[in-house]
Amino acid sequence: MLKNYIKIAWRNFTQNKSYTAINILGLAVAMACCILISLYAKEELSFDDFHENADRIVSVGLESGFFGRVLSTPHPLADAMVEEMPAVEQAIRTTGTGPFKLSKEGRNFTEI
Repeated sequence: MLKNYIKIAWRNFTQNKSYTAINILGLAVAMACCILISLYAKEELSFDDFHENADRIVSVGLESGFFGRVLSTPHPLADAMVEEMPAVEQAIRTTGTGPFKLSKEGRNFTEI
């Protein structure tokens, strides 16, 4: 029975070559999009997983049309968030687009 179904499908594929090509191309594009979206979601959800309270960490950054997303926050923002938002316990400032320069309580760190 299965052999018969395969034979009929093969005949339809060979008789309608353009329709078959469109269907296979559409399936390939859909599968590629699905894989890319799942890889992107996995990457976005993988940050800061090694921390003890990873679900409480939030990253605030800038988004511009030319550079895309950049992890860079204005310097007064960290202090203002700690003072004005009771939910924020601690905050750090990040600057730069290359190696990130972090500063907290007057100490500076460089993350490569």
